[in-house]
Amino acid sequence: MRLKADQTQTKTIYIETSGLSGTSSPLSPSDENRIRDSRHVNFNYSRLIDTASEKIILTFEGGIVSEIVISQNLVGGQLDWEGEVEVAGSTEKLKIHTLLLNDPFNFTQFSIHRDRRYNIKALTITIDGDSTGYLVNYSADGSAADSTSSFVSNLQWQ
Repeated sequence: MRLKADQTQTKTIYIETSGLSGTSSPLSPSDENRIRDSRHVNFNYSRLIDTASEKIILTFEGGIVSEIVISQNLVGGQLDWEGEVEVAGSTEKLKIHTLLLNDPFNFTQFSIHRDRRYNIKALTITIDGDSTGYLVNYSADGSAADSTSSFVSNLQWQ
């Protein structure tokens, strides 16, 4: 802004996305102090997935197994599955999808949502064509997630 009578007199007004305004520059939000947990995990997967025949296997504590047939859950060329599995009186809710699936360099990027408010059972997620280990393993309370597959890299808690 500037004074109409004296154009050398200016003042900068900042408007934040929240609608707040003022004369001080707003601080840029930082990701440093944000609490990350295993509710939302992204990771890269470097093996070509046979989408016509492979399955994602969910193995819950107590040996409850649920299979996700990849070919039946492709939407726009990406894996997109969301569901519930009954495990010993608990309804476990999950969403598994890909952000990239078998790109030209056989690279896939997975995203798994497992909200700790609804999930209380330990869970291991594998893909049946990968004999090197599991994609993700969750503790019962969801406070920990890790991987042993040699094709998984860059596991990040969101």
